Amino acid sequence: MKEFQLDIIRFIQQAMSPILDRLVEGITMLGEEEFLIIAIAFIYLVLNKKFGQKIVYIMLTSMTLNTVVKNLVQAPRPIGEPGVITIRAETAGGYSFPSGHTQNISTFLGGVMNKVKKSWFTILSIVSIILVAVSRLYLGVHYPIDVIIGAGLGITIALVGSYIFDLYSKHQMLILMTASVFLPFAIYFGIRGDVLSGDFFRSYGLLLGFLAAIAFEEKFVNFSLQIPHWKKAIRFVLGVALLLGLQLGLKLLFPDYFIFHMLRYFLIAFIGLGIYPFLFHHFRF
Repeated sequence: MKEFQLDIIRFIQQAMSPILDRLVEGITMLGEEEFLIIAIAFIYLVLNKKFGQKIVYIMLTSMTLNTVVKNLVQAPRPIGEPGVITIRAETAGGYSFPSGHTQNISTFLGGVMNKVKKSWFTILSIVSIILVAVSRLYLGVHYPIDVIIGAGLGITIALVGSYIFDLYSKHQMLILMTASVFLPFAIYFGIRGDVLSGDFFRSYGLLLGFLAAIAFEEKFVNFSLQIPHWKKAIRFVLGVALLLGLQLGLKLLFPDYFIFHMLRYFLIAFIGLGIYPFLFHHFRF
């Protein structure tokens, strides 16, 4: 089975060329944090706040579950296998199964597809998911089974998560319940002390920060999107800059240890989705 999957990777990599390498690197970025931060900020700050909250909920649930599975299965990546060339190895931290990039883009587009329900968007989304999945094989950082299960989990969580989010009127309680489900894993991975469990604590920190941000925003802010488009544009640009700045800046400030990974990403979510809306609402912008 392993050798068959390696043969698939080797077959795909026969098409490698410098131009195609750059193109595939661009495609794989659709499943990375930076793209998702921009996309989610646009939905939350420009289009629809409640829908933005739903997308954040299903994304963080998916990301946290992905890291739980990775750290329980502990599957090695194909990096270093005979005949496999690896590009952008820096995007391949942690274990291999399932593919985080593929699951990320599948969850995000699955959630949006559930809202948009347009055939053209569904086709575009499916093609995008397939391209990201194939990109992970082309880059030599995942096995085929990783991307297949990643896509399946992503779509499933998007559909089930969206349904549950709509079912619960008290979203704070839903997020708290979700965070509580993952708490035993936080304790277990913390005790185990595996350095590769850092991704779990980042995702879990985001989930806890999102919970705090939603509670804070609903109690003290409750901002509206009934404002001029130019104000929305400025909110969006500043919001993306803040989130990306926090992601980089806090990384430089905090030590490379799991509890600080969780704290850093808690602050990113809480400041970006709670404090930032409070500031532009307070100053009537």
